[in-house]
Amino acid sequence: MDIFDTHTHYNDKMYDYDIEEIIKKIRKENVKHFVVIGATIKESIEACRLAKKYNEYFSVGVHPDVLPDFLPSSNYANEIYKNIEQLIKERECIAIGEVGLDYYGENKDENNRNIQKEWFIKFINIKKQYNLPLIIHSRDAYNDTYDILEKFNGRDNNTIIHCYSYDKELAKKFLNLNYYFGIGGVITFKNAKKLKEAMSIIPLENIVTETDCPYLSPEPFRGKRNDSSNIKYIIEAISQIKEVDKEEVAKILYNNALRVYNIK
Repeated sequence: MDIFDTHTHYNDKMYDYDIEEIIKKIRKENVKHFVVIGATIKESIEACRLAKKYNEYFSVGVHPDVLPDFLPSSNYANEIYKNIEQLIKERECIAIGEVGLDYYGENKDENNRNIQKEWFIKFINIKKQYNLPLIIHSRDAYNDTYDILEKFNGRDNNTIIHCYSYDKELAKKFLNLNYYFGIGGVITFKNAKKLKEAMSIIPLENIVTETDCPYLSPEPFRGKRNDSSNIKYIIEAISQIKEVDKEEVAKILYNNALRVYNIK
């Protein structure tokens, strides 16, 4: 089966000592493509370098957990925009992300949340300006995430809700916007009841596979460093839930990734 890992962090320091071996390993496991995700400007630059080196793809974004403590309308934001615009011009850049909202933790006060929302809207506008797919991070922030996406992004066939973690009813609302759901190793966990229930109503045509490596390794490697070779366990879990042959599932998911990222 051909595999497309739509969300990796091979720019993480956990791969500094053996990235060459990892790439060789995942190629043997039929990983045909992967996207290196930018979660800071520095990581986006490194993602660009890796994408060029391995003839792959990358995204540019700033994770809500590491957003600056100033609004995107301030003068201080200009340097961020310059870096983003420069990276977007690279042929290998195929998406904006990961961006979004993260309200998890005690330090997410109202001011922090307002800054996150302003930046989220700004990134959506950049996505629309350059006609690129959008990769969404949303944690403990469903209502604001949905409201902003509905108002500023609208119904769209190239937006991915990365590492979907909400329930079945909320999945229906994202489906009404025609979004894709990034499904990773969590789907293999025994205690992932809420996600598995959501999967029961998400069509295969709206799913893409991801590892979020080096994080969220599937069973039987939970707690260990993840890589794209573990996608096969995610495909197997989806196959069992959907009661569809895993080779057919793999084919659909691979084509979904090509479609959402506009890869011919």
